Amino acid sequence: MTNGGRAMAETAEHDQQTQDEQVELVFEPPGPGSWTVDKGHFPYPYTKFHADVMPGALWEGFRETFAGYGIPAEGMRAQFVNGFSYGQVVPVDPAELGARAAAAEEALATRRWRLDLQRWDDEAKPAAIARHRELAEVDVDAIVTTELIRHLRDCHDHTVAMIVQHHRFNGAAMIPLGDLLASVLEWTGGSVAAPEVMALLAGASPISRGECPERRAVLDAIAADTRATTLLDDDAADPAELLDALRSEQQVDPPTAEAVHDWLTLVGHRILDGFDVNQPRAIERPAVLLSSLRHARAAAEPPEPDPSAVRDRIPPEHRDAFDERLAEARLTYRLRDERGIYSDATALGIMRRAMLAAGSRLASIGLLASSELAVDASVDELVALLDDHPAAPTSEELRARARFRLTHGIDEIPPVLGDPPSPPPPIELFPPAMARTTRALLATSASMKAPDEQADDHRKLHGVAASPGRHAGTARIVHSIDDLERVGDGDVIVTITTTEAFNLAMACAAAVVTDHGGLLGHAAITAREFGIPAVVGTQRATSMIAEGTLVTVDGTNGEVSW
Repeated sequence: MTNGGRAMAETAEHDQQTQDEQVELVFEPPGPGSWTVDKGHFPYPYTKFHADVMPGALWEGFRETFAGYGIPAEGMRAQFVNGFSYGQVVPVDPAELGARAAAAEEALATRRWRLDLQRWDDEAKPAAIARHRELAEVDVDAIVTTELIRHLRDCHDHTVAMIVQHHRFNGAAMIPLGDLLASVLEWTGGSVAAPEVMALLAGASPISRGECPERRAVLDAIAADTRATTLLDDDAADPAELLDALRSEQQVDPPTAEAVHDWLTLVGHRILDGFDVNQPRAIERPAVLLSSLRHARAAAEPPEPDPSAVRDRIPPEHRDAFDERLAEARLTYRLRDERGIYSDATALGIMRRAMLAAGSRLASIGLLASSELAVDASVDELVALLDDHPAAPTSEELRARARFRLTHGIDEIPPVLGDPPSPPPPIELFPPAMARTTRALLATSASMKAPDEQADDHRKLHGVAASPGRHAGTARIVHSIDDLERVGDGDVIVTITTTEAFNLAMACAAAVVTDHGGLLGHAAITAREFGIPAVVGTQRATSMIAEGTLVTVDGTNGEVSW
């Protein structure tokens, strides 16, 4: 997906004011070394809020992951240049290499990822959900301004903690996956292709197709409630009114109303795409939530893939190791999406709700032209506005930030700043355990991206064969969540990129094509969980394919033709 703000009327008048506006961008490296732009997660400028909170939280989370798994790097540093995220890996102090080698040995010996998964299930995820619910239950429109300021601060601190948490579990989400992929490619000399390996993980991440206990409780309650079933079957009903009816004890049975309220309190506040507060929450797009329910009600449980076709091509002496590594990868695979969905994707939505509440108050007294402008302020700036502080930004300053986000994209900026990228040191020089964990991490990281250039012609695009199958359907160019209203059964979503939170919206598609992303990008994972063909990393799909074009998506061979 792209910047949701492209489709939202963040200000009532910006269209007329900015048609001829041009901003000349200057890109200087934010520090020494080489800095690479992040195309896969968000292809438009971040808001000031996210640019303020993300670098420190990202660094803290990655430092813990790298240390725990013996990776010879201190952490991942991110900085923002004109709102775009550039990153670099910081090497570890050579004096620490011995300790890192020991950590890698311990991580492999204890299967640290299993301990992390247990910590996620027993501690981190339940605590995050409890805090999400606590903050979501605050009536932001009813509290006095001093309480709203306190709530803004609480949401800010919670969001930072959730970004740290997301990246704290990177090791468990990435090492077993990469270990399987790198090992199979090595054992077979590349005769087994990476997409074949990743296809063996399908069905192991229910969250990637929107499945969660709260939605399951809703579906079970509706199935036992005749009135609720009748409501959900009414395709002509207004989506917002229908959701209100499903959580009303006057219109459905009390267990149904309670289950729907419980689901919406958690899932409804999740942003639908991206990693920023300018993205709409699910509750702001009730049609997406209803589509998720309706598709889930009709969906069958996906079968577990048969690994024999891959296993038979692995040398016999490595087959036991293959079985073990496949089992470990399937065990932890759900963390790839869960850690984001239950951490920052939900925290950011709750943060957005608080910011919009502040924006509504500021708009009502004439300090902002639109409540939506609040998402382009930092929390400190919103507090200053609420306190009527003279140093607070003006409505026009925030509008200029919003205009900038709406009119710039990642394809117009340099991919690298500073020194040219240098290859990592030869892994074979590392001690065996460190070499294995590092190779696994690099394999996963590489599989999140596509090659920078893909061969194509006038009527065909090539990309990464992300999810097998073939489908011909109408292309729907999706630049924002609002564009999903045009997507019907059998249609093909063509978009720039997606994040894990987009899984609620993917249910309506029969195939997906992206400009950016790789085999382990979130669009690929979600497509495999839904069992629909996907070709990702085409670089040019959104610019070469016209809305409404009949396209054929070949997710087995990585081709899109029309």
